[in-house]
Amino acid sequence: MRKITIDCKTIADRTDMHECLARELDFPDWYGKNLDALSDMLTSVSDETLIELTDWSALGSFAAGFGEVFADSSRANPLLKIFFN
Repeated sequence: MRKITIDCKTIADRTDMHECLARELDFPDWYGKNLDALSDMLTSVSDETLIELTDWSALGSFAAGFGEVFADSSRANPLLKIFFN
């Protein structure tokens, strides 16, 4: 299982979160860096993957949108697990 830990205290804004996820999950260059594109990428994960998001509350106002995509994607893709800390 691939495990990725993202310290949300290091994420400055939405763009930074998209760039971090793209880098850590090795998304293709054409990744659209929006929530719909993120959903597409996460539901397409083909290896068992655990994403641990530490200090989740540090994201502030934009956490809700990402949280919804993470939750929906992990329900749709049994290979993807998301842990909020």
